[in-house]
This record gives sequence, structure tokens and C-alpha cells, in this order.
Amino acid sequence: MTIQNDNVRHLSALDQRDLMLAGGKASALGEMINAGFPVPPGFCLTTNAYRRFVADNGLDRVISDGSGPVVQKAFAAAVMPEALKAQIGAAYAELELDAVAVRSSATAEDLPDASFAGQQDTYLNVRGIEAVIEAVKNCWGSLWTERVIEYRARAGFPPEDVAMGVVVQAMVDAESAGVLFSANPVTGARDQIVINAAWGLGEAVVSGLVTPDTLSVTKVGDVIDARIARKTVMTCYGKTGVEERRVAKARQSIPVLSDAQIGLLVALSNKVEAHENRPVDLEWAFAGDRLFLLQARPITVLPEPLDEVGTEGCEWSRLMLIERYPEPLTPFTASTMSKVFFQSFDRVFKLMGGRLRKDDRMIGMFFGRPYVNASLLASAGFQTSTAIETDADIKRKKPGLISFARLVGVVLGTHRQWDRLQSPAETFARRENAKSWAGADIPALLTAMDRQEASVRPLLDNHANSIIAAELTLQLLNTINRKWLGDENGALAPTLLAGLEGNMTVKTNRDLWRLAGTVRNNSGLCRYLKAGPGPDWRQDIAALDGGDDFLALLDGFLVTYGHRSPKYEFRHPSWSENPKQVLEMIRMYLDDSIPDPAEGEARQAKARHEAEAQARKALSPGKRLVFNRVLALAQTYFRLRENQQFYLMMILPSQQRILRELGRHLSRAGWFDEPDDVYFLPQEDIMALARALLSRPEDVPRTCKETLADLRRNRADLERFKRMDAPLTLGGNPPPAEQGSALAGVAGSKGIARGPARIILDPDGFGDLRPGEILVSPATTPAWTPLFGIAAGLVTDYGGLLSHSGVVAREYGLPAVLGVGNATKLLKTGEMVEIDGTLGTIRKI
Repeated sequence: MTIQNDNVRHLSALDQRDLMLAGGKASALGEMINAGFPVPPGFCLTTNAYRRFVADNGLDRVISDGSGPVVQKAFAAAVMPEALKAQIGAAYAELELDAVAVRSSATAEDLPDASFAGQQDTYLNVRGIEAVIEAVKNCWGSLWTERVIEYRARAGFPPEDVAMGVVVQAMVDAESAGVLFSANPVTGARDQIVINAAWGLGEAVVSGLVTPDTLSVTKVGDVIDARIARKTVMTCYGKTGVEERRVAKARQSIPVLSDAQIGLLVALSNKVEAHENRPVDLEWAFAGDRLFLLQARPITVLPEPLDEVGTEGCEWSRLMLIERYPEPLTPFTASTMSKVFFQSFDRVFKLMGGRLRKDDRMIGMFFGRPYVNASLLASAGFQTSTAIETDADIKRKKPGLISFARLVGVVLGTHRQWDRLQSPAETFARRENAKSWAGADIPALLTAMDRQEASVRPLLDNHANSIIAAELTLQLLNTINRKWLGDENGALAPTLLAGLEGNMTVKTNRDLWRLAGTVRNNSGLCRYLKAGPGPDWRQDIAALDGGDDFLALLDGFLVTYGHRSPKYEFRHPSWSENPKQVLEMIRMYLDDSIPDPAEGEARQAKARHEAEAQARKALSPGKRLVFNRVLALAQTYFRLRENQQFYLMMILPSQQRILRELGRHLSRAGWFDEPDDVYFLPQEDIMALARALLSRPEDVPRTCKETLADLRRNRADLERFKRMDAPLTLGGNPPPAEQGSALAGVAGSKGIARGPARIILDPDGFGDLRPGEILVSPATTPAWTPLFGIAAGLVTDYGGLLSHSGVVAREYGLPAVLGVGNATKLLKTGEMVEIDGTLGTIRKI
């Protein structure tokens, strides 16, 4: 290419030294071209061109003062300077191509420590100079979407330092394409290559439109594992842009890559990794027999190899904790949780005739997630399941005589002990929650923390016993059902344990429905909430006719239920701290097609009564007496195990306010950048800092720098862990993964449901669920269950019959398949599925 100036550069004239001139993508492509890799030709508009465009159109002021949408609108309306337009036209003409790909190349993108991959826009099959110029402007404007601004801010890139190059490049009319990781992005294994492959263009893989084939291969090309997906759609070039097409039926379930193509990809991966001297993420395409490299960037979020993460020769499992803690935790929450679970497991060990030593590591934190020490459990007579949970989280060996007697005592006495504990604990929590703690001094805050922790301890001990009692009584009930009633597949127990009165989660949702009914009967309030409450929602509602009455009802609801939160994480606000979470759920309930949850509850209670009567009729008087006693205990502990989560979290709002006030004290002292930093150190460190501030204030300057470094590293780690998948087990064999168009899990709640899947990974996606959709999530906590009244069915990655998801789904009569393992990855939003909660199967239709 002869056209070369400050604004336009040929890709082959660039290398990694040109990052700030050309952006991450363009400089990386130039580096690859100069190293001899098969990159399609093209040119780059430099950051000088971007700044020229911004300056000539006066966009600096808009960027400085405007929000993302305002900036984007200004970019779209701006005019390309004539001189710049001529330079782009000359470079485009020199390519001698009609259609090109136009891709963003931001200076904050594809950096070694903060990958912004996919955060800006790409335009394919762009034809003609006017279309090219429009695509360039759109790429520049994409630098200022709300999503990208937020992403950049989290990574610490000041807006004034950000500019963008744009790559204009020959297209590859790919027959197959995909991505490749030169190290395993889940396990961290550096000796494995992971390849995703699909028919057509790679956009289908990158965007998640299709589930690709996934191959794990060695560095010499030996296939370790091949998961061949059913690929029903592909993306191809249309007259302009790209379009989706159906894959021919004969090709849908066959491998995309031949052995020879796998060999070419492995060779390319090894060469690029050697050139970069670090693991890389490649985008590739085959056109005929020719392999093209479309993009190369370092893998910025790669876990340590599993043999290097400090497993200490033990087997660790997430399965017992994953329903409650599916996401990475802040250090404060992790340390508090670890202490609580150590004490609870110690109690269980003692029941079985053993005990934990103080230095036993019962909970380990890997990739920001908590894992249970399965080896330690096994040594005490327990065996954790290495597959997705089936009937219970822990399978026990037969206990000795003394332990058996203790377990009988647990079953017969735990629920009575809870009845004595609950009322005083509730009174104490409500009294503590009424205090604001604003302006409280450090001694008062520390004393309150100790007092509140002590108040919860007996409840946690009882909860540990209740979990054991619930499992024992369920096993006994299943045994009776099988031997005396011929229930070979365990289908009877879920019916006998559904429709129980007094479930606090069900009561919460029932009262939430009643609140929504108040809104439905007020047209002005209904319109306001359907449009989405604004930042001044309380004042807005108060100004509406009947608004004050609704606010009084809302405040009453929050007095009872405001301690609830969709996450077991101290940093996440409870409903009382952020009532907009409740308003959002009310908004979802305003759809007239959503039935009253009481109707489902009544159906389940009726089915339970009929099943109980039928079972009793089939039994002799003596067996009926035993059945009645075991059933009553199983129902008691099923309800109690669920309700205890409601009361255990009741003290949360007060604890959160105390923590924030401690954060303000430590921030003013200089140990923290901001009060929110209180969540980014372990509990024991926070307490030690607070006590040091009282007794040794002279230590603050000396230790401040070190503490701030720890905090900032922990913050960065949490963001890194959020973008990282974590294996279910470490130091042992991983659970088998499901594949293909049929999935299987635990039959959690009977019934068949059909509808489009809706993948919801966290509470931020609650508002996306529509009536009739199948809710697919990693797991659910009690605060998720208002969604159960909207969904047609439920699928979870984790959980089982005893899990919260299963208990509440049965109360609603909601068909549910639980513990599938990877449903959130194998299913896509909008994909039609049929779930059978009786058989535990999921089928794509």
C-alpha cells in the first residue's frame, strides 16, 4: 500500500509498539503480519484520525459533559472532514475490494492486563466508501456506550486517555470459524488447547448465537475431549452485512473440523504463543483449505493451573455451597462464611463421633469461590458426591451406635429447640435493625458486631442440626415409600413434602403479590412502575393519587421482609437498603397473565392431601403409625430448613450499617480509599485495624500503604474472578458434563413445561423474565423466588431435591429440573425447550 500518513497506515506497517497510535487490535494484527502469520490484508485509521474527527466537530465538550447516549448521538451527526474522507477513500480503493470488515481498535482494548475484547463494535460486509465512512463513525461512537464507559471505569482507564483506531480489512468468506485458547481457560492447564468451532462466520461463536463444538487437545494435536454440539444456525454474508441461515440437517451434528484442520490450528496456536511468549486467545477462519488468523490477544483472565492453587493434596468441592454462593465473594463475606461453616461442620463432626482441629482447613477459597474440603469430610465418615447433587449434598456411611443415638436425638429435638430460639432472636434482630449506627464510635460498633455475632451462633448450630435431620428424615421417608408403597423412583416424596403451610419464602411472595394487586388497581401508579421507577421514586409515588397509601404498605412490607437480599453477600444491599429491588419485582407481577401464586399453592396442598390419604389407605395400622410419624418429621424439617434462612438473615441490615460506619472511620484515618473498602479485607483484619486505630493511632501512617495495596489488589481480583469460570471440583475428578440437545438433571418438581429459555445469571437480569419463559439460572436464593410465579418452568445448574430451588418450585407446582451442571452454557435465551420435572430431562425443540 502506497497510502501512508498520520491518519492512515497499512496493517503491515504496524507492530506492538504502535498501540497508542493504532489501538490494540490493529497493532496486534500488524505484529502478526510481520511475524508471517496468515492475516487478511487491510489498513488502519489511527488515533490521530479519531482526534482530528473529534476536534473538527467540537466533540470534546460533548464527551466532557454528556452521557453515553448523548455522545453517541453527537458522533452520528458529526461530519467526516473532507481531507480525512479523501485519505480513507484512497486507502479503500487501493485494497481493490468491494466488501470489507470494519472493526474498532481502541487503545484500552486487548491490553495485557485488561482485555476489552468485544466491548466496541464490528461491522461486516461493508460495501462502498460511504458505507465504510459511516461504519468508521459508528465504531468511534461505540467507544462511548454506557456499557463500555462502565467497563473502562472498572478497569481504571480515564476517559481523556482513551482513543480509537479503526481496522478496515479484507473479509474471509469462512466455511468454518471460531476461537482458540492456547491454554485451558477454565482449569488453567497450560498444556491444553481449547478450540470452539462452528459453521460459517465466527460471529455466531463470539456472540453466543450457536453452541459450538468444543475440543480440548494437547500441544501436539492429540484430542483429549471432543464435545460435538448440535449446530442448527450459522452466520453468513448477505448482500450487505450478515444474515443467519439454517445449517443443513446432515451437518448439524457432525464435527466442524477435520483432523487435518485441527493440526493446522494447533500449529498456528503454538507459533503465536511462542511469538507472544504467553497464552493467547485467537479468532480464526477456514476458507477452503486456507486458514486465516483474524485476531490475536493475550488471555488476561487465566486461573492458576489446578496443581498450583494450594489444594494441599486435598479434594475440594463447590457442590455443597454453590446454590448459596454461585458468584465470587468479597474477602469480608468469605472470611465470615468460612468461620461460620467451620463451626457448623465441627458440630456435625462431633455428632458423628469426631472433631475438627483448629488448624483444619474446612473451607478453601479458590477463584474467589468457596470450596468444601471433601477429603476432610471423607476422613470423618462422610462422602461428598463428585457428581451434581442428587438426593442430598452429603452421602453418609453408617454411623456407630453412639453416633446413631446422637442423630436420633437431633431428629427428635432440633425443631423443638428452634421453637424456643426463634422468637427471642427475631425480637433482638428487629431491635438492632431499628438503629441507624450513623455517627457511632468504634468501641460501640465493635461491641455491636460481637453482640450480633453471638446472637446468631445458637441459630447457626440449630441450622446445622436441621440440615442433618432433614436429610435423615427424607432418606427414611424414601425407604418407607419404596418398601411399603412400591415407589421405586422416589417420585412420591416430593408430592408429600409440597404445599406445606408456614413457608416464609412462599409467604413473602404471597405478600409481594398483594402489593402488586394494590398497584394494579391504581392506574397512575401502575403506569409509573411499568415505566420504571426513577431515582426520586419515593417523591414521585407520593405525588400520585393513592401514592401515600401504597408507600405505607411498602414500608410495612419492608419491616417484615426488608432483610432479604438476592445474594448472600454483605456488600449487596438488602431490600430495605435498596427498595427499588422490590419495586422491580412488583413491576414484573403487573402482567395480567401471571396467576395468583396462592392458586398454585392450593393445588399443591390438595395433591399432597390426596397422596397422604392414598398412602395411609395402603398401609396396615402399624405401618401407618410409623409412616405418619416419619412424614410429620420430614415435613417439619423441610419447612424448617427453608424458614431458618429467613431468620438467620434477619440481622443483616444492622450488620451492613455497622460495617459501612466502620468503613467511614477507617477511610477518614487514611487506611481506605473509600468506606466501601471495608468489604475487601477479611473480617479479622477489619477488626484488627479498628482496634489499632483506638490503641495505636501512630501505626496508621506506617501500615496505611500496605493496607491500601491489599485492598486494591483484592478489588481487582474480585473483578477478575467474576469473569472467570471455576471448576466444580479441585484435586479430584470433575463431574461429567452434559452435551448435545438433551440434558438431564434432578427431577426437582414434577410436570412438563414448554417455552423459550431465559438465561438469568444474577439479580440484575430479573426484569428480563417474561411470562411463559423457562427460567434457567446457576442456582436460586429465596429472593429469586418471586420469579417462580412468572416462569413456566425452572432449570438450574446446581441444586437438588433438598435445595431451596426444589422446595419452593414444588410449593408453586412449577416444573423444575435441577442440578443439570451446565444448562446456562448449553441453552440460549430464546431457544425453545421442553422440560420434564418428573423425569428430570430437558429437550431442545
